[in-house]
Amino acid sequence: MLSDKLLRKKKEIDKVFHALDSTLVLVEGKRDRAALRDAGVTAPVVLCGGRKAERVAEEAQSLGLPATLLFDWDDEGERKTGEYSELMKADVRLRKKMKRLLGLRTVEELGFRLSELEKKVNENNGKNLHRHGKVPGEGELRDRRHRREA
Repeated sequence: MLSDKLLRKKKEIDKVFHALDSTLVLVEGKRDRAALRDAGVTAPVVLCGGRKAERVAEEAQSLGLPATLLFDWDDEGERKTGEYSELMKADVRLRKKMKRLLGLRTVEELGFRLSELEKKVNENNGKNLHRHGKVPGEGELRDRRHRREA
């Protein structure tokens, strides 16, 4: 049987992913988008890296979906989060929840962190945490990413 804490965490993560799928997600780069796709996120994703924030904000707003900012949790990501939050009505709650629940420092770590949590769940009851099947391991994500870019 799952511990109460682990069960609550699993339910919260499921809610975060469900909420993400109904928004437009803004990320820094291709690898962030790949990490989201590998984790099963189906929401439209806009890449912001190397582009003017005003132009990205206009593009995002023209799509008519609520926006979620998922930039890394480093200085640059925090700066971009502040900049985009001021430019457009964007949700940062999901970003904060992902950091709190999974201990993320970068969006690229998503698959690895989900795998770690899945292992804990499996140790407790043998069930798979990831809603779209097994989350690939860190090395598998890297291998897929390189094949996709080639």
